Amino acid sequence: MRKKIILFYAIALLLGVNCINAQTLYVKKTDGTQQQYELSALRKITLPENNVVIDPYSNLRDTIAMSEVRYFSYTDYVTSISVELEKPNSLMVYPVPVNDILRVRYTFEKTKTITLQIIDLHGRTIKDEKITTANGAVEIEVDVNDLPSGYYNCVINNGNVNQSSRFVKQ
Repeated sequence: MRKKIILFYAIALLLGVNCINAQTLYVKKTDGTQQQYELSALRKITLPENNVVIDPYSNLRDTIAMSEVRYFSYTDYVTSISVELEKPNSLMVYPVPVNDILRVRYTFEKTKTITLQIIDLHGRTIKDEKITTANGAVEIEVDVNDLPSGYYNCVINNGNVNQSSRFVKQ
């Protein structure tokens, strides 16, 4: 889902160059750093294998892991638009495939007690944890070292909504 959202905004940014005469693309990372690119110098933006590849005409590509991108924004002389990628109740799991520690990133509107479950493809609950979270983005580390290799679903229930994301254990 996150990849589709990023792809949509990346395409909108590139198409928007002709429509609003935008000048600069900003990529804000989760560590707080920000990179900027002149839109007139960009050939394309692609999203291969959970990365964002920014390909300028100078052929000096920048590859950024999608898990490191907090949001994209761009500005022109008149309009300033910022697109926040972390919406409330958004779920992301990484790395995929995972060997030992699965990182679960979830964004909350307010402090809640949630249920995090790891479910195998037969529907059996392998792990079931209740976690109290603060508002904002929370990263939870789940030890999956004891799981056999295979496909699993990570399910978050925040009381109102169930969200799941599939991952592979090596």
